[in-house]
Amino acid sequence: MSIYTILYINGTAELGGTDTDLFATVQALDKTRFTPIVLLPRRGPFDEAYATMGVEVLHAPLPVINRAARPPQLVARAARSVREIYRLIHQRGIDLVYTNSLLVLSGGIAARLAGRPALWHSGEFLDRPRLVGEALYWITALLATRIIVSSAAVRQRFPAWSRHKIEVVHNGVDLSRFRPNLDGQSVRRRLGIPASVPLVGFVGRFIPWKGVDQFVRIAARVRDEVPDAHFLIVGSRLAGYGDYAASVRALINELGLASRTTVLEDRLDVPELLAAMDMFVHCSLRPEPFGIVLVEAMAAAKPVVAVNAGGVPEIINCPEVGELVPIGDADASARAVLRLLRDADHARALGRAARAQVQQAFEIHAVTRRVEAIYTSLLPPGAAAVAAETNRVSIPQRRSARDVAVPPFGHHRHLQQPRAH
Repeated sequence: MSIYTILYINGTAELGGTDTDLFATVQALDKTRFTPIVLLPRRGPFDEAYATMGVEVLHAPLPVINRAARPPQLVARAARSVREIYRLIHQRGIDLVYTNSLLVLSGGIAARLAGRPALWHSGEFLDRPRLVGEALYWITALLATRIIVSSAAVRQRFPAWSRHKIEVVHNGVDLSRFRPNLDGQSVRRRLGIPASVPLVGFVGRFIPWKGVDQFVRIAARVRDEVPDAHFLIVGSRLAGYGDYAASVRALINELGLASRTTVLEDRLDVPELLAAMDMFVHCSLRPEPFGIVLVEAMAAAKPVVAVNAGGVPEIINCPEVGELVPIGDADASARAVLRLLRDADHARALGRAARAQVQQAFEIHAVTRRVEAIYTSLLPPGAAAVAAETNRVSIPQRRSARDVAVPPFGHHRHLQQPRAH
């Protein structure tokens, strides 16, 4: 029987990096010690995967701070969300609230009002608009009991007076999912990509700063030197960016790459798609706070070309594990790709070293043990455990779906196997 119950709050329900990171953390959690409950703003692509693990998922509106939010409405929604989460904390015996973004404040506020530790995880650079970002770093630092950040680069964004409560824990990946011996040829056959052609890949969101259009320009330069090269773009869509995705497809046609480029959207089979690639290119146009997809590609033993900015140098920390290029420099990226395509032995050595680097520094279970140690430091076995048991006195151990679904919260118990996850 687990000792503590943790409420994990995520502001999105998509296929982005924060969603993937949270799922990996919950999956690797020691469930003999911690019971996870996940709160999402709506149903999403990971619901079935959580349910298959036996993890309860709740859904409720979560006010997210963004450019579209109007302050009066945001404050009203936040107050309502704080009340509901506060009620949930007491009804479900929540011992700790873990919020997976600085853009969601209501969970942490409710935790502090309820006398529970408020733990934030931040893997984001908030600089547009700059004043709002700075305010959020300060507000979170004031509210948080502790903050986990995904890179030292993110830690530097917080005010200096708060850094004693901030711990850097790099995100991890499941090495059993991302591994070198996956069958990439079967993926190529399904996609109609010949086994013998070089395949250069990109994985990321279809949003401008992730540089999908930059990848297309890099591909055009590589194609000019290696005419038989093929390119695979795997992207997750984000509401409000449909025009950008369309512009990327238009650029592919404009540059004469349509017959050489495969574009896939909203895929859960990323490990298999990485296995089909010969190399991976990261080309974000703004500094990346961390870059979990780089770690995934390295875990798959793929040689990586990435921009030298943000948290990326904490992943590719020496030339032996990957190629770093200046941010925004398509020519430098293309030259690095061409060097690796022309030197297969070096590319394979880079991939092997990258895999070893991930095994040493980014394995999900080792990373999660570090996070669990932070939980434990916030939940001493004396008072916290007594408080948790007091909260659970009137709550039965087994509940029907009707009993658990206290408005506006509802949970998802559909236990079908998630497709290709």
